Amino acid sequence: MFDLTVITVVKNDNQNILNTVNSVLKQKNCKFEYIICDGNSSDTTLNKLKKYNSKKINFFCEKDKNLYDAINKCIKKSKGDYIFLIHSGDIFYDDFVLQKIQKKLIKRPDIISGNIKYFKKYNNENLITRIWKSPIKKLNKLSIFKIPHTSMIIKKKIIKKINYYNISYSISGDMDFMIKLSKLKKINYIYLNNFFIYMLSDGLSTSKKTFLKKLKQDFEILIKNYGLNFLFYYFFKTYFKIFQYLRMKI
Repeated sequence: MFDLTVITVVKNDNQNILNTVNSVLKQKNCKFEYIICDGNSSDTTLNKLKKYNSKKINFFCEKDKNLYDAINKCIKKSKGDYIFLIHSGDIFYDDFVLQKIQKKLIKRPDIISGNIKYFKKYNNENLITRIWKSPIKKLNKLSIFKIPHTSMIIKKKIIKKINYYNISYSISGDMDFMIKLSKLKKINYIYLNNFFIYMLSDGLSTSKKTFLKKLKQDFEILIKNYGLNFLFYYFFKTYFKIFQYLRMKI
């Protein structure tokens, strides 16, 4: 058994996947399991992954319905007590992120979260576009929108308890997942004031091409959970993101 399982799900991302894998394998002073799932890529992603010969990688290739279906499969295959997702294109902030996290796992929390920085590639350099740093003391139906999903380390038992990710939401499955977490009682939550991840800005949830589809799924999830108050939560979530972006410009 492992304390920690790191999961990367990828499909047709040959330009970015190796940056993510190398970032994970460079993590020092920490024992962890690393699972990579390729969703039957049609580009050279699969060939690049097959070249790795590391005992730290548990790699499999399998058709899936969407991102969250693949994540669920990886979680069910995992041997760790805790799950940490790092998406293709994202990289760890430094080589000691998992070491810092593992020290906190001694307290056996249910959830740990930290900070992330968004970046985009510009003239062969990484340009920081947004900083997500919001200290949270406890989880509730408002504070959950202030926590970056990609910074969360979650006890596997908790994920099972809320029945994994809902694969009906191909883009907004993370928001549905977070709302379900916020409804749990007596959650032992730790905020760690460290940066965990550099997150690529051009991901599925931030893509202009999928904006309308994401908006529709966001509304469905919010209406399901909050009824007529759904607009309040949507504008709260949106305002928080805009505030962070403007704060960077000041």
